[in-house]
This record gives sequence, C-alpha cells and structure tokens, in this order.
Amino acid sequence: MLKYSFYKCSLLNFCTRFNPEHIDRNNKKIKLMDKMPENIQKYLKLGRFDRPIGYILLFLPCTWGLTLSSALTPIYFKYMGLTFLGAVLMRSSGCVINDMWDKDIDKKVIRSADRPLASEKISMRNAALFLSAQLGVSLYILLQFPMKSILYGLGIMPI
Repeated sequence: MLKYSFYKCSLLNFCTRFNPEHIDRNNKKIKLMDKMPENIQKYLKLGRFDRPIGYILLFLPCTWGLTLSSALTPIYFKYMGLTFLGAVLMRSSGCVINDMWDKDIDKKVIRSADRPLASEKISMRNAALFLSAQLGVSLYILLQFPMKSILYGLGIMPI
C-alpha cells in the first residue's frame, strides 16, 4: 500500500482516494490536542496548532537574526519568547484567513474537506472573531519591541 499518496491501492490495483491527513488516526499515542474540549479543538484545528512546522519555519529566521544582533542577556530571552509567540500567532492567523477565503474550495477537496470552516463546525463570524483576537494579541506583542526594530522590520518587507 502506498502510505503517503492520495490513493490507497491494493494488490489488485484497485485504488480509492483518501485523505492523507488521516494516516495517523490509528496511532495509539494520545495527543495533547485530543485531550482538549471539543469546542477548543475546533479552534486549534482552524489555526493548525497541531502542525508545528509552519511556525517553526517562521520562527527560525527571526531567531537567527535576533541571535546575531544581541548577546545572551535577559532582554534577549524576553524578545526570543515574544518572537516565538508572534510567529505562532501570525502563522495561525494566516491559516485562518486562508480557510476563510477558500471555504467553498476546501469543501470540494478531500484533504481539506474536514477543516472546521469547510465542514461548518465553526461559523464565519466566529472565525473572524478568532482571527481578530489573534491579530490583536499579535499587535500587542509587536508593540513590545523597540520602535527602531519595528521600523527596520517594515523597511525590509516586500511591497
């Protein structure tokens, strides 16, 4: 059987489509997210908090730049923590806005049909409120940095 393709094929070459995100459903490990109440799980899945690769890839360049520019002082660790929280929240915000924009398309695609907005487990209004809360906290985190750093960050953004 092909493990990571979008088709499951048997020896008789009979293939059926399946969702590759459901591969580990039979895994006996209990994930932290599975222990959360169902209402909270919906929002964690909407923000894709169960998939850390996105915010890790966003956080690593920030870590590199912060480490090159400062010494290991208490303020360094403060900014490192703020950068990590900002990376997690901004990546999650991007996932939420993507799901809001692509809701109708996600319903038609096997891989994304069970996402909370596509499966209508969360309303667009609640998703917008969740997005607003994340962006508000992200703005608060941004304002904890020196104004010079914020301006440098704006200066290197692509237009």
